[in-house]
Amino acid sequence: MKLQSIPSVLLVLCIVSTANIAGAGELGVIERDLLAPAPTDGRPRVDLGSVDPAMLLQQDSSDAQWEGGGVADTAAPRRWWAVLASAAVPGLGETLTGYYLRGGALIAADVAVWAVWFDKNAEGDDLEEEYRAFALEHWSEEQWKASVGGTPDSGIDENFRLWAEDVGATDAETFLDIPLWVSREDDEREWFENLGKWDVFAWGWREFWDPAWNEENNFEVTRGGAYRPQPDDPGTWFESDDPFATPLRRTYQAMRNESNDAFETRDTLTNVALLTRVFSLLQMAYLEGFIGNRYDRSVPESEGPVSRGPSVRPFGVSGASLAWKVTY
Repeated sequence: MKLQSIPSVLLVLCIVSTANIAGAGELGVIERDLLAPAPTDGRPRVDLGSVDPAMLLQQDSSDAQWEGGGVADTAAPRRWWAVLASAAVPGLGETLTGYYLRGGALIAADVAVWAVWFDKNAEGDDLEEEYRAFALEHWSEEQWKASVGGTPDSGIDENFRLWAEDVGATDAETFLDIPLWVSREDDEREWFENLGKWDVFAWGWREFWDPAWNEENNFEVTRGGAYRPQPDDPGTWFESDDPFATPLRRTYQAMRNESNDAFETRDTLTNVALLTRVFSLLQMAYLEGFIGNRYDRSVPESEGPVSRGPSVRPFGVSGASLAWKVTY
């Protein structure tokens, strides 16, 4: 026991002893005196009407009751509307019940999250429109179908056959035999994804079928003709480690990745917004006394049970009991 607690303990013991000697009538006088308004000099006051004297032996000088700034001796407000307000808008319940700093910080954070959310959502939409327009300009479904099951003597068809085993199309006679194929009408999002993701669709990119484009942009590799990568000859490839990569396909992949990154950031912010609401709801439930051990006064029976948190009480001479206290 700390030395600064000894005078207070002695005072309590003296008051209790006097009350026992004086009898019930005199005890009422003492109780009225103790329950009188607190002095205006700001000094802490102990209310024996609501504090168990035995528990004073366990109190530390830093306890909120000694400092006079706690709420442990008051009834829990338990305002459901404040909790629901915080679930809807983080910080709103706190602000409406007077916790302006807590509420203001949460509201500001939520506003910032949603501002960035809308920005990233718009950015992702814009980039998606850009990469789709790029694909429609530089990838030809007609040319790709010709490469898979076109005229056997056509150059693009012959080149596709050289790599059929590498791209999983050994037995494909038409584009319908390609397992990854899906029409744009059936699944537009997957259709656009497949163009850059899977090697089997590489022959639809402009470099494979537009000599004029290669004459202007890729003359060093194609020599003005269509792109025809040869097995075991990296000198005929745009990239030495990937015969199916072309400049247009790489550009398309980068554009899709940029759009996807924006949408992923948006989705992450959605989770942040949800977690902020959960945090604000739990904080408001604690501040209102629905959970935790913020308030000690019993809750009216009509309001139902409320958890009060862990409780430690002395047991016997040197023992103690640990329990979870629930007030009804």
